[in-house]
Amino acid sequence: RSAQHSSGAEASGGYVAANNVKMWNWSLDDEFIQVIFRKDTMECWVNDTKAETMCNFSDTGAEMDFCIGSHKARIKSMQGMGKRDGIIHVLTIDGYVIPEDTT
Repeated sequence: RSAQHSSGAEASGGYVAANNVKMWNWSLDDEFIQVIFRKDTMECWVNDTKAETMCNFSDTGAEMDFCIGSHKARIKSMQGMGKRDGIIHVLTIDGYVIPEDTT
């Protein structure tokens, strides 16, 4: 299974293995929003546009901050609680957790 960025495939690297991508889809201010996070390149795409991000790294993980319109977004990467969890990625908008797209 693979995922492809729907436009700008050259900029995002074309086809990407599904295990290298996290995706979130939801509605914000009555607008459809899609966030794609490429774990292999640490790139973040919002509705087919590469987001300008600021990354902070620590012993407990990493945080990537960016904006979606007037909203503050953050993808937090951290070690999961279980041995098999690996690295987990959580997206928050203005402090609220956005569920990951599992389709």
